[in-house]
Amino acid sequence: MSRLSRHSYIANRNINRGFSKTYFPNQILFKLQPGPKRHESYTEEEPTDQPLNIANPKSMDKKRTELKVSALRNGTVIDHIPADQSFQVVKMLNLDESSRQIYFGTNLDSAKYGKKGIIKITDKFFESEEISKIALVAPSATLIEIKDYDVTSKRKVHLPDSVEKIVKCFNPKCVTNNQEIDTKFYVTEDHKGNMKLACHFCEKTMGKESIDFF
Repeated sequence: MSRLSRHSYIANRNINRGFSKTYFPNQILFKLQPGPKRHESYTEEEPTDQPLNIANPKSMDKKRTELKVSALRNGTVIDHIPADQSFQVVKMLNLDESSRQIYFGTNLDSAKYGKKGIIKITDKFFESEEISKIALVAPSATLIEIKDYDVTSKRKVHLPDSVEKIVKCFNPKCVTNNQEIDTKFYVTEDHKGNMKLACHFCEKTMGKESIDFF
């Protein structure tokens, strides 16, 4: 086995398990920026009107839809995203406007969380400001950095004590919405353990559902 094939196998085995699996109706997995056709790794059985022979496993295998995505050479994997926040993470990081190849999956099976989302971005390593955004929306997420097919870093995101310049205040009367003043919020929790952002200027508090990023 060549060095490239060996590394690709290792990366796929350790990182990309969620991207080489059976596809079920409630799971979504696709490439946001498709490359040339020869690079696409999406394979799907053609539909047929022939009856499914449940007693024959091989017949069932032919009915399955499988999605296979090659390993990253360089880039970042965002794993363990809450399934209901997957699309928000894509939008928040402006990945839908990126020119990089991006692989995105949601409602994937997770032993720890039940369902999860995962995003793979080629040739992208996140800055601290971007990581803070991810933590606000998906506090359970894990960042995995890959260089030359090897995992060089794997860490969970952590909520910061405060965030500046990345979130808009939802209070229209706040001074930050009426003057050119950078926003600042303190990250707190309510009595139920839900994350809240308290504005430094107007002291209004908002939940995750009200967060609007610049």
